Amino acid sequence: SATDSPCSPAMAGLQIEVEEPDLSMELMGQLRVHLSALEADYMKEVRKEGSEAPACAASHCEKYSDLAAAEIACMLQSFNPEISEEDLARDVHSIIHTQSVVGHLHPPMLTALRECVPLDRRAWFANDIHRHLLRQRRRRPFRKVL
Repeated sequence: SATDSPCSPAMAGLQIEVEEPDLSMELMGQLRVHLSALEADYMKEVRKEGSEAPACAASHCEKYSDLAAAEIACMLQSFNPEISEEDLARDVHSIIHTQSVVGHLHPPMLTALRECVPLDRRAWFANDIHRHLLRQRRRRPFRKVL
């Protein structure tokens, strides 16, 4: 299972503390709204496929968690066009691994989002968030889109 992966902080015995992101109330609100909308779209796709297709549900969850992580990065950049790559990566990481913005998401989406952007940044495929997401997409097996 995903929780047994060697990169999992639980398996490595790591205690990684993440500080709450320093965001305006407006940005936090917009992030919650966008993430809720993405989760609703994900749930619609899963219902359309039917519960007898867990592989499809996992594939959809992976796709939507990737979209959510990219959306978080884009929104942070739109609110602060001068943000450095390091600050952007740190803020995306803290948003995903604290409860203030993503705590309302249901477990499948939240878990997938936290697997998409691992808690332990040493498990990232690159130091900046955009390259990490791109390299992660390239590592996934190709899935035919119907």
